[in-house]
Amino acid sequence: MKKKILTLTALALALTAVAQNYTKMSPQLVQLVSSTQSASSSNGTAQSLKDNDTRTMIFVKGDEAAVKDYCVRHHGNLHILNIPISRLAALSEDSRVTRMEANFTPQEIYLDKAASTIGADKVWQGNTPLPHAFNGAGVIVGNIDSGHDLSHPTFRSTADGRQRIIMMYDALDIPTGQVADDKSPFPIGTLYTDTTSINEKKHSADYNTELHGTHTASIASGSGWGSTYKGIAPESDIYIATAIFGSNISLLPANMRKYSSTAFLALEIDNILTYAEEHGKPCVVNYSGGFPYISIYNDQLLNEYLGEITGPGKIIVASAGNSGAELLNHITKTTDNNTVGGQIKCNTGTKSIYLYIKTKGKNTLRIRNYTMPDDPQQIKEIPLDFVINGKDTTSASGLKWNQITTFRNSNILNGMTIEVLANKCSSDNSNIEYRIVLTEGTKKLSSNEYTIEITGDNTEADIYIDNGEIMPIDQNDITLAGAKPGPTIGAPAAMPNVIAVGATAWTTKYTNTKGQNHGTDSYGSNGERATFSSVGPSIHGITKPDVMAPGLLISAADNSYYEKDISHRESARTATTTYAGREYNYMVESGTSMSAPIVTGTIALWLQADPTLTRERIMQIIEKTSQQHDPLLPNPNNQYGYGEINAYKGLLEILNLTAIEGLSTTHLTQTIVRPTSNGTAISVTLNKAINTPVTCRLYNTAGTLIKTVTLTPNTTNHRIETDGHKGIIAVQVGNMGSTLVRL
Repeated sequence: MKKKILTLTALALALTAVAQNYTKMSPQLVQLVSSTQSASSSNGTAQSLKDNDTRTMIFVKGDEAAVKDYCVRHHGNLHILNIPISRLAALSEDSRVTRMEANFTPQEIYLDKAASTIGADKVWQGNTPLPHAFNGAGVIVGNIDSGHDLSHPTFRSTADGRQRIIMMYDALDIPTGQVADDKSPFPIGTLYTDTTSINEKKHSADYNTELHGTHTASIASGSGWGSTYKGIAPESDIYIATAIFGSNISLLPANMRKYSSTAFLALEIDNILTYAEEHGKPCVVNYSGGFPYISIYNDQLLNEYLGEITGPGKIIVASAGNSGAELLNHITKTTDNNTVGGQIKCNTGTKSIYLYIKTKGKNTLRIRNYTMPDDPQQIKEIPLDFVINGKDTTSASGLKWNQITTFRNSNILNGMTIEVLANKCSSDNSNIEYRIVLTEGTKKLSSNEYTIEITGDNTEADIYIDNGEIMPIDQNDITLAGAKPGPTIGAPAAMPNVIAVGATAWTTKYTNTKGQNHGTDSYGSNGERATFSSVGPSIHGITKPDVMAPGLLISAADNSYYEKDISHRESARTATTTYAGREYNYMVESGTSMSAPIVTGTIALWLQADPTLTRERIMQIIEKTSQQHDPLLPNPNNQYGYGEINAYKGLLEILNLTAIEGLSTTHLTQTIVRPTSNGTAISVTLNKAINTPVTCRLYNTAGTLIKTVTLTPNTTNHRIETDGHKGIIAVQVGNMGSTLVRL
């Protein structure tokens, strides 16, 4: 069945006078409240805000009684609220509330567009193949993404044809005129709760403009129906949820777009994990997207909340991001440097640049047009002069504490608007944090004529830039070193409670269905970190990514309803199949979006072996069994984490088989080992006959050698009786390697 759900748009709430104490709010919430107040004022009265009472979704830390009117989920003193924006200021005045956060920066899909026209015909080159004993059965794999083709046969079981997508929440599927309880954990959109309604739906609401989710879900859980492109956990159950990205948010009515927050994403993850827990199954959730790294500086409640909802059998995996090219985005100012800074180089099409400055002591921000050094109207200085534990709500220079202070003069810097928000740094209370937005006036920021400088005697500061870079400059008496490459891993991957996945490069060529050859090695090869894969540390100083997996040129299912980039899809198509009279394709894509579901699927196999695995235990397994590309690097490190994941070695570790003397941790790749249909024997098929005897040993999970057999020379097919043994058996074939078989 499908359940229609929608937010209330008209609420009979008394409009409380806007409070001026925003110290409990994160900067993004302060900005939201401030901009809403401004919009209300421009409409003439505060009543206009009530009449168009747009709701949003936020995190709150505090007493449950303070938020009971708006709470949709809570864990201890952490809550997710579905709340009218007009109520945020009043809530910040409640003494029972200690912290309020939400991040509304548009989420990005972590797909590397520069490599989107090239791919591979061997998805798992360089990665451990799927062990025969495990296929993800009994495990729920969640996928939060966009552009889902629910009808693609890769989401059906090749064993019995059943639809394996068992739940689907489409946040963009807005029923006309429907009103639902604003306390619902599904605040907007439609929830599909059975395979009949899912089959009838066929695709997500963004079916014709997005394709990302079909590809990522297929990598983690696809059966490979009609192709060789089988996902890592091909018999797992699948729970699909639509993410609200910057690319599909226009499908939402305007009054619902503020649901695109970190709190809404956490709620979607929570819903999936809660469903799995209620049905007694382990679950791993994949998210191949994220909020930009710089916007998550104050998202401490996001990490705390994710920590509350994860645990035994409840795991979150996320893409590290595709900003691995060395962006000059971070400057550290020490007491030895009086002035730091550089030329602002903005991203193409950018009208605003964001600066985040964390400082101890008083500094001055200087912005100037360096091409006009003698014009006093081409320079602006703003003292950043708040002090820790100061009692003033307005600094000597006029900055407002926890409120946006705007500077704009049509004669200064070509009418550039400068907005400054100062507050105490949530992650380090010994620092003041300034969030500064520079928005172009009559002169485009893309002219690259501006510099920024941070000046202060015996002061320390960290400066980050988003939507651009800070380049070195030596011109017109300005000599500045510029920035260094800084953190590029966004949320939620940057959070300690999430497993962050970077991408390695293996496959560099493929042949499409037209017989055309494509390829490139410009992103790396032979297991190197793909150059687009984001590097750490996180903005909070945590070593990230956690682990790597192939992410360059991965072939998986294509969204058959997608109506864009036809020529690209034809070029990238690697296989075609037909189901129920409709043509379905497989195609290649690249990015950490592709590497994350490989790890997600691997963890699903591990959860099948041990449903009680926690993130901490999984990280121990990853540390012990992953392969570092460069052994000279620390383990872990900010390029590769603990190295590339190894599904087979991880399973051996979980099953306590790594200690068996004589059992190789290398998985068989040239020999097929399967149980017979009646389960009383196993068949061993060599890829070619060997003219010398080969010893084959069988072990049980207790590590006991249960049988030794010599395979007859010059024969490829062999049968070994298992003498009544049941369960998982480890099979070692000569010195070729080992594999696992479930009898």
